[in-house]
Amino acid sequence: MNRIIVSRHGESVESAERVENGDPRTDKGLTEEGKKQARKLGRDISEEPIDLCVVSEFPRTQETARIALERREVPWVVDGDLNDLRYGELEGVGKERYRAWARDHSLATPLPGGESRVHVAGRLCTAMEALLARPEQCALVVTHELLIADLMHAVSRQSPVQPHAEIPYAAPYRLSADEVSRAAEFLRGWLAQNTADTS
Repeated sequence: MNRIIVSRHGESVESAERVENGDPRTDKGLTEEGKKQARKLGRDISEEPIDLCVVSEFPRTQETARIALERREVPWVVDGDLNDLRYGELEGVGKERYRAWARDHSLATPLPGGESRVHVAGRLCTAMEALLARPEQCALVVTHELLIADLMHAVSRQSPVQPHAEIPYAAPYRLSADEVSRAAEFLRGWLAQNTADTS
């Protein structure tokens, strides 16, 4: 792999309703605005020689990629390591309630019945490392705001933060394999420290 284009999905029904959704089984997909954003993503990457598409298990990422790559024959991979944060008992709650919980807890603290930000960062590293090992030259990765925020922070050699940066819908971030490799290495170091701090 030489080049990776990372994009958040288009606006989802849950995003428009400002509720948290970390369970792909209950994902309602894109809004009409989200579909427009996915079409714009397709136009933005129309000249890119994409030979692989990688998506999470969520319908909103898969619908975004399907629209963006319409009429292009690109093989797909579904990678659960690119899934959004599992909210557990906070699944379906309003964003402000989740953010209030997050402000009071460290990134290493799992949500009740869910997972921690540290665990998500570990999944992100695993997904990126697997992608970098593939033989294709250029991949489109459609995933979620949190994972892209952590990745872009790591590209700049910054640790994940709470609250995470806002990532626009269906906007392509173009990264070289070297940038992604260094970001994953940086995140692995951050993970080692945070795992040690919580052991």
